[in-house]
Amino acid sequence: MGKRYVYTPQVVVDGRAETVGSNRSNVNNLIRMAAAAQKIAIDVALHKDGTADIHVPAEAAQRRAELWIGFYDSACETTVRAGENRGETSVNGSIVRSFRRIGTWTGADLKKRVDLKASGATGRDGYVIVLQAADNGPIIGAASFPLMGGRS
Repeated sequence: MGKRYVYTPQVVVDGRAETVGSNRSNVNNLIRMAAAAQKIAIDVALHKDGTADIHVPAEAAQRRAELWIGFYDSACETTVRAGENRGETSVNGSIVRSFRRIGTWTGADLKKRVDLKASGATGRDGYVIVLQAADNGPIIGAASFPLMGGRS
């Protein structure tokens, strides 16, 4: 976002806009705008051997983007130990446990096979594939998939 600070509860949507996370109206508006924005379609085929084939199609415009994979847990409960919410239970969803770059897209057709277990899938509920414009730019494509045999 080009800011020199982060804050809580901050929500960044699609790498394009941010708002105070407690402002539900603004968050919902940003999510609607992100859903309406044109994206690059990412196709993923999951194989029984624990690998996945990722395909990012060619695009007429030449541009550079980074391809990322992240593994997440569907939900996590945490007991708050201090502060005004001490003793309360906080439930968070879609907690990313690992996130790493797996390739670079230049606008040409890209096919990539990933070993999900070696990449961090063990014990996770699902994974996301994210295509992010170069230099920490906006998200230009994404896909999310559950993992069979995950924690849920």
